[in-house]
Amino acid sequence: MPTCMTIMRLRAMLHILEITLNNELDVLAARQRTRQIAAVCGFTLHEQTRLSTAVSELARRATSEDRPGHVALDLSEGEERQMFVITVLDRVSYLKSSNVINSEAAHEFIAKAAGQPSVRHFLDSVEFNVTSDGAMIMLSKARPLAAPYLDLADIESAVIQLTPLPSHVAASAAGRQAREAKIENDSLSSENRHLHQQTDLLVSADQRKDEFLAILAHELRGPLSAVAMAAQILAKGTLSPTQAVNFGQLISRQAGHMNRIVEDLLDVSRIVRNEVSIENELVDLREVISSAAEQIAPAAQRRNHEVVLRQPEVGVYVLGDRTRLVQVVGNLMGNSVRYTPEGGNIEVALTAQLSQICISVSDDGIGISAELLPSLFDMFKQAERSTDGRNSGLGLGLALVGVNRENGKNRALSQRRQTMANFSAG
Repeated sequence: MPTCMTIMRLRAMLHILEITLNNELDVLAARQRTRQIAAVCGFTLHEQTRLSTAVSELARRATSEDRPGHVALDLSEGEERQMFVITVLDRVSYLKSSNVINSEAAHEFIAKAAGQPSVRHFLDSVEFNVTSDGAMIMLSKARPLAAPYLDLADIESAVIQLTPLPSHVAASAAGRQAREAKIENDSLSSENRHLHQQTDLLVSADQRKDEFLAILAHELRGPLSAVAMAAQILAKGTLSPTQAVNFGQLISRQAGHMNRIVEDLLDVSRIVRNEVSIENELVDLREVISSAAEQIAPAAQRRNHEVVLRQPEVGVYVLGDRTRLVQVVGNLMGNSVRYTPEGGNIEVALTAQLSQICISVSDDGIGISAELLPSLFDMFKQAERSTDGRNSGLGLGLALVGVNRENGKNRALSQRRQTMANFSAG
């Protein structure tokens, strides 16, 4: 019981019960309990209704989940008769009425708050006090003269024998509790599912990282071994000029391969730090495709692939980053080279219709499994590697394609450009 309410009931009072006002159901309970206790006190049906209505209106104003009020029902020893005392602690609406300082104004406030203009004439006393804890409103009504005296034992017996709250109130309260429990359980279940999903993603990412490091070591060991071997042979000075040139070309090729690996790793670092930049300029996509084809030409020739470029005779211009566009197309074509058997066919087609431009890369290789499609552009994700190392790579190619594609879209949107480029791998 709040201290200020206890102080106001220091007079000889028999405490009956108290209701905390969190929501509308508590208001209904306060109204019904007031009616029941009023009946125990011997009030007529009409008097019970007026008292319960006054409590209902005052309780509704004092209801809050953040600052709940209280309704206390007591019996006080009067000069001649016992008094039925209703005390309402209002922590909400009193803030708007804290200027009430005299008894006359207090009666008017109570009458207005209770929705009964004549409540001041019906009640025997109305006390109103504002404290730091809220507004204390005390309504008192003398029990009928013919009503028998009630002592503590009588009060305790009456409270025990109070009839249950109406079924709709009890059902509403039970339903509210069930709904709140269900909402809480659903929320916990949703959080658990989310945590499990996040855990699975973290475990999967950790596994892919380990696989990536193993692949990276394998990818670097091959060219490093070749470079070391060629350097040792050249250092002996026993080679013919033709052999020296061949070994020099070997070193150059392997250095270029390692350089591309390092560039991909740097791109990964930029992606993680969200530092991938797009420099827009007017670019002819035919030159982009030709440059990408030149990059993969040595690998395609080693595997006897036939690479066909189908492009319009006139320029196809877009606003974009030439370096990134070459990287995107080169990675797509490199994927085709890697997963197409020797002697296979690779086709790159460029088509333009109005503002829609499409670059498609197709081949007659092993294709992409349905299971891999949802994670096609994920970092370090790639198809199953062959045992002979032919399907090598770091699993970064399509991830970089996806990042460059999204960055290009975002930059185009921010600059309100209408140019759009779609990239698809078949």
